[in-house]
Amino acid sequence: MASTITRSKSKVSDTELCNYLDEKFSDFEKRFADNIKQMISQEFSSLLQNQEMRINELSQQLNNQNDVIESLKVEINLLKQEKSATEDQVDIIRDLKVEVEKLKNDNFHYAQVEKKALALEQYSRRQSVRLDGIKVSENESSEDLQKIVKDCFIEAEVVVPDTVLDRVHRIGPIYLDQSNNRCQSILIKFSNFSHRTEFYRARKNLSGSKRVRIDLTKSNYTLLKNARALLYESKIKDVYAFSDINCRLKIVNKETNDSSFFESMDDVRNFLSVS
Repeated sequence: MASTITRSKSKVSDTELCNYLDEKFSDFEKRFADNIKQMISQEFSSLLQNQEMRINELSQQLNNQNDVIESLKVEINLLKQEKSATEDQVDIIRDLKVEVEKLKNDNFHYAQVEKKALALEQYSRRQSVRLDGIKVSENESSEDLQKIVKDCFIEAEVVVPDTVLDRVHRIGPIYLDQSNNRCQSILIKFSNFSHRTEFYRARKNLSGSKRVRIDLTKSNYTLLKNARALLYESKIKDVYAFSDINCRLKIVNKETNDSSFFESMDDVRNFLSVS
């Protein structure tokens, strides 16, 4: 009887133990599951937060990129406008170049025409000379001038018929000679070139301050004056600029016997650089 009771108590204890263990295991399982869920939830929350932060960063970067893109669009539009303006300027420059070339051609043509006109003007003067060093008299008549010129012919020892004298008159500005006499050039135009040349070559026979020179155009006279000034300022010896018997301007180096006709100051400089 006592043995039966002991076995019964043992069986109850086993049952209670199992129940206890089941209860504890269930509680452990529940707490373990809750801990796992909590850990997963925290991890998920952390991941979610990080992703949200990353998404916000990416969104900000995207906004910044959009701002950059908009700025680039504005710059591109400005560049397009500048390109269009540049193309317009290029077209304008191209048109201007065409106009400049046209003007150059026109100027060249004009220069050629002007050169020919000056040459014709100078040719029309090839039968004239200018007599300097004759003072101006009051109430001077054309007959007085005729007599002065004829006396110069006699002094120069040349024979010039009256019929050869085409025109005699005063010309140019009045100036003072070394004796403070008021003088003015006398233009002597001959009807033929030979008598004019004969008188010009005999000019050294004239006395005093009388001087005979070629009747140059204003442009040729200025050019000759500038050439002589350059030679004087450069202190170049044995080089002379003058007008020959045919009204052509000429420069000569007597030391080297080099000579050249010139029509501009560049021609004079080139001669001096080579001579």
